[in-house]
Order: sequence, then structure tokens, then C-alpha cells
Amino acid sequence: MANDPPQMNLLNGALRFLLELAGLLSVGLWGLQRGNLLWGAAAIAVFILIWTLFNVPGDPSRSGKAPIPIPGLLRLFIELILFTWAMWSLGSLGLISYSRYFGILLIIHYLAYWRRIVWLVEKKPSGEMQA
Repeated sequence: MANDPPQMNLLNGALRFLLELAGLLSVGLWGLQRGNLLWGAAAIAVFILIWTLFNVPGDPSRSGKAPIPIPGLLRLFIELILFTWAMWSLGSLGLISYSRYFGILLIIHYLAYWRRIVWLVEKKPSGEMQA
């Protein structure tokens, strides 16, 4: 199971994509609230850079490419940090209900794609660097 990355179904893939977009929007709005357009753009840029640069080779939830290959457990941790930042951003904007909905949808996504979590946890760093 650790060698073959699990495929994501279309519905869960759409949910993940919407969660990513909502995450970008929420940190961008949070940045705007913090200061100005520059803060909003910087928050979005940081989210995008971290999200796209650090990947596990062969991860089907991503492009499968990894500009900076990292262990699966670290990738999972990065995703959780970024999604938590998005939830926190919504809460700090006073959008508590939206923050909760985001969290519930995030839990649903990860439960529906639990095989990927197992695959990420089992993915060994040495094997990733050889890809």
C-alpha cells in the first residue's frame, strides 16, 4: 500500500480544490484586514509558495511532481498548518460559522481520503529523495 499512492475520487478532489481556494481567500482577506492590499497579496503568496513547493513525489492529490521533495508526514503537517491558518483567519475576521464549516469540510475530506494519510505516513524520506 505504501508503494502505490491512492487515487482520489472526483467529488473529493473537487472538495479539496474548493478547500484550497477557500484557504487562499481567507488568508488573503485576513491579510487585507491586517493592513492593506500588500498584506493580502503577501499572505496569499506565502500560502501558495508553501503549498506548491513542498510535496511528496507521486502524490496523486498534487501534480505528482515535487519541486522540493519532503517526507509524507511533513507534507501532511504542512497541509494541516495551512488549513488551520485558513480556519483561524476566518475566525479572526469574525466569520466563526464559516470557520467551523471549513473545519467540518476539512475533516470530511481527510476521512474520505484516509488511504492517502496512511500512504503519507508510511512514505519514507529516503524513498522520496530517489524519485
